[in-house]
Amino acid sequence: MNVLFFIGTLYTGGAERQLSLLARGLSKKNHTIRVVTLFPGGKISNELLVDKTIQFSSLWTYKSKYIIIRLFQIAFSPVF
Repeated sequence: MNVLFFIGTLYTGGAERQLSLLARGLSKKNHTIRVVTLFPGGKISNELLVDKTIQFSSLWTYKSKYIIIRLFQIAFSPVF
């Protein structure tokens, strides 16, 4: 199963921690996991980057008027 998680940031917090646990758990069961954030950084993003089976992207590096286009590119990319 392909799963896309979309969240604002991955700084320390309850929802962010649960997303990390869920993503890593599903990844261990051989599901394809992609996490997309609006803004880069955060302690939890570093934890997800260590797991090479989880694909991680951030939209902040792109011009703000193209964020929606970039989101659809990530969601519908052939790798996913």
